[in-house]
Amino acid sequence: MSRLEDDAVQLALSLELPDHAHVPGFNARHHNELLESVVAMASPITSNNGWRENPAWLYGIRLFNQGFFWEAHEVLERVWMNAQPNSRERHLVQGVVQLANARLKEVAGRTKAAERLFAIAGQCFERTFAGGVESLMGISAGELASQTASPGKTGKRIQLSDCAI
Repeated sequence: MSRLEDDAVQLALSLELPDHAHVPGFNARHHNELLESVVAMASPITSNNGWRENPAWLYGIRLFNQGFFWEAHEVLERVWMNAQPNSRERHLVQGVVQLANARLKEVAGRTKAAERLFAIAGQCFERTFAGGVESLMGISAGELASQTASPGKTGKRIQLSDCAI
């Protein structure tokens, strides 16, 4: 791992987590300057080659893994916007955002909405890994297939290769 990669990983691990997970309709949305500052740290171009150097990507995955689904969506939206249109990276991040939305709907007890979002996430991941691509931005195709195939298991984490987020 390069120094820049190591710095981004350490930053993503050292940033505080929000004091609570926001669930619309169930608790108040917190104004979190931290999320805004992390969004500002997003790499200007989201790419497979630079995922380990993108603190917003890494922190967004950390938020997801800790059950902060709304917050993960907020951070990862910028990562998605910085990916090239119709690129595998854009499809991947869109799928992770939809997966976070699906998990959020599960937490809120909105099963039908969650099922619809799991299906959308699955379609994004199919486009991401079409043609036999096995992994992208540290995530394997199998990892995401298991995520969308198991609605109702909000505790599932997204594992990044060679990165302890």
